[in-house]
Amino acid sequence: MAQRPRQSRNDGLRQLLIDDYDRHVLGRYRRFANPDPHDHVAQQWARVPGAGIPPKEVVEEFEALKSGARVEFPSDRLFRVFFDAGLPVERFCHGGPDAEKWWALTERDELIELPD
Repeated sequence: MAQRPRQSRNDGLRQLLIDDYDRHVLGRYRRFANPDPHDHVAQQWARVPGAGIPPKEVVEEFEALKSGARVEFPSDRLFRVFFDAGLPVERFCHGGPDAEKWWALTERDELIELPD
């Protein structure tokens, strides 16, 4: 008999993912769009045309998260989100039972493990 994928309700997970996306993903583009005068790496990258503009896929994924749509992501994103929030991360660490898996956050904010 096939196992049913694990799922659970996570009302706060979507907001944690939005905050993480804003900080870690979009934040790197903001760093190059408005570089700090003391950040020499950002100063150099700011000279590259388009360095401060996120790709269309990045913007679409962020908008999907904010709109409440279904989004899929790997375990390493859950690790980073949980770590930043001070939550237990052992399950998502390398070698952990939930490492290297893909997950979906549904429109109803249910976290579902996706089959391999």
